[in-house]
Amino acid sequence: MAPKQKRSQQDDLTSVKKPKTRSINYSLCIPTSIINRSNAKNLQQVTNILYQIAKVASIYNVGEIIIMDIQTPPDEKVNLNDVQDPNSKKKIKFDDDNTSTEKAKNEVSEDAMTIATILQYFVTPPYLTKTLFKKKFFSNFQYAKNFPKLTTLPFMNPEVSSKYREGLTVTMGKTTKSQNKSKKSQPLKNTKFVNIGYDKYLELQGQQVPVNVRVTVNTETKKVVSPIEAYEEQVGAKSSYGYHVRIAKKFTSIFTESSYPDGYSQSIYINSGDYFIKPNKKPELAEVKLNDSQDLNLLLIISKWNDIELAFKYDSKNLSGVENPKEFFDGQITIPEGTRIEDGSLIALTKLSTL
Repeated sequence: MAPKQKRSQQDDLTSVKKPKTRSINYSLCIPTSIINRSNAKNLQQVTNILYQIAKVASIYNVGEIIIMDIQTPPDEKVNLNDVQDPNSKKKIKFDDDNTSTEKAKNEVSEDAMTIATILQYFVTPPYLTKTLFKKKFFSNFQYAKNFPKLTTLPFMNPEVSSKYREGLTVTMGKTTKSQNKSKKSQPLKNTKFVNIGYDKYLELQGQQVPVNVRVTVNTETKKVVSPIEAYEEQVGAKSSYGYHVRIAKKFTSIFTESSYPDGYSQSIYINSGDYFIKPNKKPELAEVKLNDSQDLNLLLIISKWNDIELAFKYDSKNLSGVENPKEFFDGQITIPEGTRIEDGSLIALTKLSTL
């Protein structure tokens, strides 16, 4: 009887199905106060802080980094359209500038723009920086260029041999106009040449793509491919490279303008950047428990509670019926008090990876 019972137990073990691996997408939200004067005295210190954020994001495959733009007048505001307008003469500087500008609906603070450009720089191959960033932002990168590359991202590691290469589509000789004949919009020019950092431009085989677009190229087939095909889990939200960066000008925008089509499964608060925590200022939030659903889009807001309340206050007109920002959170992750935001990001993601 014993041998028969043993065979039965083995059959039971082999019949057990292995559970599917849970898919978790992380979104990291940090406030602009991460680089204020109490945390960073100059651009070099600012760059160091943001490098730590970028490094943590690349290690844990964070798909999206959100910048919570804390309104603290009289900071100069920067119109988002200026970033895309090549004729704009507005300069982006880290040094304080109290020059007042006309307020507009799509304006963001100088600090938010500094954070966004430097974070984006850290996931941009060095040979593409001069073509992907406008000249007025180059001063933001004077220290960033001296930091080690994020080698956890395959396209940033020059030592890793890969058939995939990042590039920027460029014109060379004649270009082909788009087939769109609409008079309302000027058709884009197409090209088959890509700057991938080599001595010569790569010529695509059987493809025409719009000019001045960042693409991923298979150097063996000489075709543009999806970043997901090339890098799999290292692709951020909206098929971005490493991570996608967005600026939330309003508190509600953090939650409603998700880069993931399904929105966020849970929003989690991590108290960081508060070096003098008062007991009555601690939010009464329970320790978070992850949902049982197979796939999760987790939003981690890492900030001191005072910044949360400030952003909530400035967005009061969009918060009818909501009395407290705590209502936006499903719980918190407790970490040591007095932790800097960049350190809190690492601790929180480490704890979540073990749940």
